[in-house]
Amino acid sequence: MSTIQKIRWNHIAIEGIAIVASILLAFAIDAWWDDRSERARLVAAIQNIVAEVSEAREEINSAVQRNQFRIDGMRQFLSLSPDELATLPRDTVVAISRSFVIPSPFDPGEIALQGFLTGGNLEKIADRELANALIAWAQFPNEIDDDHEDVSVMMIAVFERAAGHGVWSAILNEEADPKIPGATDLQDTLVALRRDNYFVDLLANSITYFESFALQLADGIEIADQVLEASKQ
Repeated sequence: MSTIQKIRWNHIAIEGIAIVASILLAFAIDAWWDDRSERARLVAAIQNIVAEVSEAREEINSAVQRNQFRIDGMRQFLSLSPDELATLPRDTVVAISRSFVIPSPFDPGEIALQGFLTGGNLEKIADRELANALIAWAQFPNEIDDDHEDVSVMMIAVFERAAGHGVWSAILNEEADPKIPGATDLQDTLVALRRDNYFVDLLANSITYFESFALQLADGIEIADQVLEASKQ
């Protein structure tokens, strides 16, 4: 083989190596870019979920406070005798009357989280603490739904019994201006309710369910905090 032929083959080999190296480099760059893009999408998705959880946490906190106000009002009603109810200040009477309502739930939103989970992205999270916290948060609404339904059914029975004593029309009249002539006085209706032993027993039983739901709902604050804390790592 002549010197010229050797040089030509060496040149071809070098070009071949360069082409292969260029292809491999291009694949490596594509893989790096895809990985970087995937991580950027993952970070953005987590940020959306965190914003959603943070908003839901505030909603839970507000609902917990409203529920506690209602529980306190119902317990105050049961702790007083009819005669004591008859002498209460007007604003206290109104506050107690507004406690006979269904407990506040919360709207978890979960649009970002559900989209993330249905896309099979959970396994992409390397931080198992964050992954577990997201699973717990996703399950939380289902865990409290049954309790909320149970206490809602009982509170509806409370509403119906109270309605028989004219409580709701009395509440409306309390806020009416001018007052409705001949309407039942709110304080008188509460006194009549307190003398209704069936209503008292029904309310006492309902409070037990109400408190159970309220405590379970409050657990959502801790779960939300776990998500928010794990997302910072």
